[in-house]
Amino acid sequence: MRTNCQAMADNNPANTLRRLITGYQTTFLVQVAAELKLADRLADGPRRVDELADATNSRPELLRRVLSALHHVGLLTRGEDGRFGLTAMGECLRSDHPEGLNAFARYQAHGMIQRPWSNLLQTLQTGQPAFRAVFGRNLFEYLEGHPDDAALFTAGMAARTMGPVGAIVAGYDWRRFGTIVDVGGADGTLLAGILAATPLTRGIIFD
Repeated sequence: MRTNCQAMADNNPANTLRRLITGYQTTFLVQVAAELKLADRLADGPRRVDELADATNSRPELLRRVLSALHHVGLLTRGEDGRFGLTAMGECLRSDHPEGLNAFARYQAHGMIQRPWSNLLQTLQTGQPAFRAVFGRNLFEYLEGHPDDAALFTAGMAARTMGPVGAIVAGYDWRRFGTIVDVGGADGTLLAGILAATPLTRGIIFD
């Protein structure tokens, strides 16, 4: 049961703002969980900290703090025996989850996303695109020279698309078209969703 003190803290505007200000910490906690594939390693049930540390080549005393923080934000359970397991939300971070949120977590915390965002003020004051200011080139020029980052970018964008696909497919009568061309369609996540609902339609990706 929630206490009156907890309710007052949640309704405190300053506390709400503090959570917004420190939100980046959660982003990087989830990234670490994704990079270490913790959800995959816990898929068969809860495990001890030392087991997870061995499996991820991590220091147990530091990993315990990260696991406790992930428990606090709702991704993990923590049993009385000290073992950590997955919550329903944590299950979504598995690398085989259909919505691709493991890749999305790694993508959102990557330097190609985080560093330009940290340059937002300069962009507002100069009008210079943040990505170019940080990396000296535009995004797609950068991705041409960094194939691993390009693969992560594609996976992250696909995961970002998965959320609204159902609504996009349901919100329009795509069956009226014999051929649909998705310009800038990346790996075809959106077009594949449309074609799954319109099997007689032909699809073309142009990217």
